[in-house]
Amino acid sequence: MEVRSADKAVVGYIANGSQSKLDTALALLGPIVSTFLKEIKGRYMVIKFFASLISGSSDFRPSLEWVDRIADEIGADRKVFASALTEAGVNYAMWMKKFEEAADDQPDERDRLRSFALMLIPKAEQGLLQMASRFGVQPQIAELASKMEAYSSRNVSNQGAGEGSEGTVMNLIFQQLPLCGLDPLSLAQKLYTDDFALGYVFGMSDMGHYQFNRNSSAQPDAIAYIGTVFRETLGSHGQELFVEAVSKQSTDIFAEGREQGASELGSWLESQGQVVPLGLVNHFGDST
Repeated sequence: MEVRSADKAVVGYIANGSQSKLDTALALLGPIVSTFLKEIKGRYMVIKFFASLISGSSDFRPSLEWVDRIADEIGADRKVFASALTEAGVNYAMWMKKFEEAADDQPDERDRLRSFALMLIPKAEQGLLQMASRFGVQPQIAELASKMEAYSSRNVSNQGAGEGSEGTVMNLIFQQLPLCGLDPLSLAQKLYTDDFALGYVFGMSDMGHYQFNRNSSAQPDAIAYIGTVFRETLGSHGQELFVEAVSKQSTDIFAEGREQGASELGSWLESQGQVVPLGLVNHFGDST
């Protein structure tokens, strides 16, 4: 069989003891080729992901549209916000179901959107960190981080005193739940057997009434205020747990949690929102 001249040249190159040169060339090119392929793969995955957001299946689209509503509530880019939640492993359908189930206890849809936005922001922040480590701090990532920080500041740190301040206390509790792996329903279940956590919620509510309603020192007003926080935070379990909390006032562990909750709300107000309450996060972290 006739050997082509090019093949002869390769054979001659190797036969002349130049195999080591070829190996060296391949060794030098290997990392460059590998890096190039990884970059191409990364770009392909990003394009593929965003394409799935646009043309998702009919089963996926309703929950994606719900996430879009949360993004609109925050004033964030829909695609980047959804990407951040996906990076954090958020199950859209599960959260949409929780949102719908909360309608009985929180019928005002705007209030529910605000509550769920505040619960999802910490998860989106976690996803942004993962995205930044993979793609660098792109302008879209920095913009979303800024939007979420501004939204949290408007809806938590800068809430006014007086009427409606129960929502401030509620949101300070809500913000801790994703870091505990909890939601309002699972928190309520834990409060039936956890006197410290029950006391914490009571203490933060009690301090909220004291700080936001200085002109009203009457005990019935305080009881009504705390009861409202319990019902708005814990839904259908709120009233029962409020009664349980009132009966636990002399319990040492409850009193410890109550003091912690009151102290953290006081520190949050004194620092103008810079000292974030983390009592439930630390407590449930220590107990796992």
